[in-house]
Amino acid sequence: MALHIVGRPNDASNGESFPRDELLSLSKFLAEAKPSQRKIVLGWLVDTRAFVVKLPEEKRHSWLKQIYDLLRSGRRPVQAKDLATLLGRLNNASYVIPYARHFTGRQYKARTRAEAKGSIILSGPQLDDLVLWKRFLLHAAEGISINRLVCRWPTRIVRVDACPQGMGGYGLQSGIAWRFQLPEPLLGRATLNALEFLAAFVGVLVECSCGAEWTDADVILSQGDSVSAAKWLASSSFDDNCPMHLAIARSFADFCLSKGIDHYTQWFPGKENAVADILSRDFALSDDKVTKLIRRHCSPLVPQSFRIIPLPGTIISRIGELLQRLPSTTVLPTQPTPSAIAAGAATSASSDESGYDSTLFSDDSDDERDSKPLPASPPRLEKDDWTPKELQRIALEPRPELFVPPSTVWLRPIGLTNLRVPSTTDTDESNQFWPSS
Repeated sequence: MALHIVGRPNDASNGESFPRDELLSLSKFLAEAKPSQRKIVLGWLVDTRAFVVKLPEEKRHSWLKQIYDLLRSGRRPVQAKDLATLLGRLNNASYVIPYARHFTGRQYKARTRAEAKGSIILSGPQLDDLVLWKRFLLHAAEGISINRLVCRWPTRIVRVDACPQGMGGYGLQSGIAWRFQLPEPLLGRATLNALEFLAAFVGVLVECSCGAEWTDADVILSQGDSVSAAKWLASSSFDDNCPMHLAIARSFADFCLSKGIDHYTQWFPGKENAVADILSRDFALSDDKVTKLIRRHCSPLVPQSFRIIPLPGTIISRIGELLQRLPSTTVLPTQPTPSAIAAGAATSASSDESGYDSTLFSDDSDDERDSKPLPASPPRLEKDDWTPKELQRIALEPRPELFVPPSTVWLRPIGLTNLRVPSTTDTDESNQFWPSS
């Protein structure tokens, strides 16, 4: 009605020389604008009754047909325009299947080469990616929960860190911590950012396999102090020149897709990642001593259920397999550096003025010394895990602008594509993200 009033045609009987058609098509309005629980919006079937988004049947058929044709083409040249059409469709699907973005890098490389040469023969790995995309499109045709397409508060937070000698991390809700010292043959193969990326993947594996059973209501937030690793967890365009990066990205995406995991990533300064820093560096200390060190100096950052567990053999094997994709190095490994807290504790323990004696870096146990009172520490939590409200506070403090959900769930005003508009709470306070329902 509003469209009709604003754009109604002038009355031709009053001298209008060029009468206009109705602005509103009543037949189209009756066909598409009536209230409905199932409606196609921007090319996707939105089913509010089942609360899913689906790829319409006609698109599923045409998009899969193009992939099947490319796979059957084998070693025949593919035109650049065909690859451009394919990438447009895959990019559209990536908005509903965010993890699929990890499997488009090779196709973009192929399109660039095809545009330069006119056509190109797809390589074996590029064809393998198309096989994976068949699975993604079939998954989209079956329906994806709308809950996975909106930004929700995290219910689990994982913090990780890495150094040239190893990696470690822990879950703020589960209290499960882990650490892994790299064997000497694997030292020096990967860059620090690559190790941070691997640690983030391992942190998610540990939390989902050793923590509480995963549910559809869970959302996991990975926190680390590597900007590159945080970006790579969200999307990547690695090619065959980065074998370990590519394998991690694909393994992470496949794991999250198969387990139905909603995942966000956040960078924050390394000086605030004290617990994970200790876990990733202080391999000279036993698990018990590391636990005592963390409880003594970092108690506000861990729940009372905090404990260090050995990594499962399957995860250790996966770490070794990924690192062995990189060539070995002849550079001598650097000497391990203890964490700042461990170094400070050792210095304090050796000081005559401290009044507290300890063999922090000694492998020998000393019950008499362990029985001495520990230095005062900030109060700990009164319960065994973090409440949802506490997780929200941790996710937003001290730098809420660094909590980056997928850009596809940002709220934007009509007509603008480069602004991020927060929602508001009942108290009119700014609330950047949708709360969990």
